[in-house]
Amino acid sequence: MLSFTVCIATKDRSLLLIKTLTEVNSQANKIGITIPVIICDDFSKKWKINNKKLIDFNNLDVTSLRNNSNKGLSATRNRLIKNVKTNYLIFLDDDDLWPPHFLTNFIIRNLNFENSNVDAIFGYNVPSLRILGDKFLSSKNLVKKMFLPPVGCQIFKLETLKRYNIFYDEKVKSGVDHDLFFSIAEKNFNCKITYTKNLKSLIPLNGNRITTNFDLRIKEVEKSIQRWKLRSFVDDKEFWTNIKNGYQLHIRYKHFRMFLISGDLLSALKYYDKKLFKQLLFDALFRIFGFRSGMKLKL
Repeated sequence: MLSFTVCIATKDRSLLLIKTLTEVNSQANKIGITIPVIICDDFSKKWKINNKKLIDFNNLDVTSLRNNSNKGLSATRNRLIKNVKTNYLIFLDDDDLWPPHFLTNFIIRNLNFENSNVDAIFGYNVPSLRILGDKFLSSKNLVKKMFLPPVGCQIFKLETLKRYNIFYDEKVKSGVDHDLFFSIAEKNFNCKITYTKNLKSLIPLNGNRITTNFDLRIKEVEKSIQRWKLRSFVDDKEFWTNIKNGYQLHIRYKHFRMFLISGDLLSALKYYDKKLFKQLLFDALFRIFGFRSGMKLKL
């Protein structure tokens, strides 16, 4: 029997959260199942979702929590983990939409896989996985290969997280999506990696958030990397340099792309450099031919 919970940390995005929940509800409705969902609001200034709105999602069993002060993303996700009652959990950002058939093609297909030894399942938008099929690796090998999955494509077995007392580092402010990923590497989890399409982000590149502040995010990522190094089994300077460079390029790429899509060419050019051009070229070839991305860190 399938047993998983969708966990959503949110703050000041109640209108976007409704769109996110609507898509989850729609995909659950199409196959006739009810999905447990836990929402934890991190002390939003304006919380516009009442219980009636949550009840309207007929195919979701929603539990709504609220922090009594602003705790931060890591602490909020930890509270979600502690409230999960099902065998598995998957996180979902409050500004993301599942792509079509994500529930059946990624979550249900992989949870139907009969192998109790798998501790985590990670989805990547990598064509070779789609062509050649799923792979099974230890979490240590995944980290060494620097394939870090988006948070919305990470499924964890609750029993394993609790057995090893694995939670998010609440001092990590940027790069939170991969903090749990580095933690499980220390325990050498058995992982399944599989193909899935990327989730769609609803939020434009604006607002007073760390993810939309380029300089602050770069600074906080460097702090996060220092914390990961302290508890990591990897003692390799080149490895951590590649992690840092990969994050910086990824952040620059996201800012460039979002400003370009919005039509703000002048702002987009602030984030352009030769490395970014190379990344854009490799990504274009990757999408067409299935080549590996030129970026050493695949986010």
